[in-house]
Amino acid sequence: MPQIAPEVEKLTVFQRTAPWVMPKPDHQVPAFAKALFRALPFTQRLVRTFLYWFLEARAIGFNGHPALMRAAERIAKWHMRRAISDPELRRKLTPDYTMGCKRVLQANDYYPALARENVDVVTEGITEVREHSVVDAAGVEHEVDVIIYGTGFHVTDAFDYIEITGVGDKDLAKTWRDEGMTTHKGITVAGFPNLFFLLGPNTGLGHMSVVFMIESQARYVLDAIRLAERTEAAALDVRPDVQDAFQEDVQRKLADGIWSTGGCTSWYLDSQGVNRTIWPGFTWKYWLGTRKAKPTDFQLVGRSSRDG
Repeated sequence: MPQIAPEVEKLTVFQRTAPWVMPKPDHQVPAFAKALFRALPFTQRLVRTFLYWFLEARAIGFNGHPALMRAAERIAKWHMRRAISDPELRRKLTPDYTMGCKRVLQANDYYPALARENVDVVTEGITEVREHSVVDAAGVEHEVDVIIYGTGFHVTDAFDYIEITGVGDKDLAKTWRDEGMTTHKGITVAGFPNLFFLLGPNTGLGHMSVVFMIESQARYVLDAIRLAERTEAAALDVRPDVQDAFQEDVQRKLADGIWSTGGCTSWYLDSQGVNRTIWPGFTWKYWLGTRKAKPTDFQLVGRSSRDG
């Protein structure tokens, strides 16, 4: 939207829910820092380590300490005031839920774009789309040439159209529709041997880079493959009780987090209102839990006789 606004005669933004928007710390790396990194490479690792733990600390606010999120909300409101002077527009753009229970955005050009004279923000909702217009809930007809849909993500129903068959002809898409998306560590699924996910259910993040999670999962999958090779098993199938215990732990922690107490709904939730998307805690704990694929977590299918 910030790129489109300067190019069009008129831009109408139909906002369903106001997002929390934080400043984005984009900047050029100073010349002295580049020189330091070249001369002393370990200093770059120190900076990266500091950034990791700085971002990791935000998980505290997401997981049962909403008071910490209010400090972040003050920064977001200051960020808005810097760009928008109109009180009515500020009112429209101020969220009515605790920061974190919906995805937090980072942008320096979002609010300035909304403050442009050729941009309108409509919050009444849409009741009808006509051939050349959009009608909002207040009955106002807005003429349009182009409609751009930016309405969210398919996450909890992302597997509805993927055919994966497990033990006993069990269909993964149907199982997850009926029972919810359940896995062990967001990677393996009971009843579906040799099936591995990267960034699977309940391993998304709101406070940290998911690349860290994917790297942890890739290492775990490699260790699971080595386990199968060592035992000469034809397949690995995570035990249902192990998966159930993992899911109970995740959902118990989510119940105390901002996603359940923050006063909003989001695409993190499935059709039953259960959060199947977010990892409720520190990434270092996930890293610890995925360092090794425990043999006792799996049923070894087709194991050779010499291994018992």
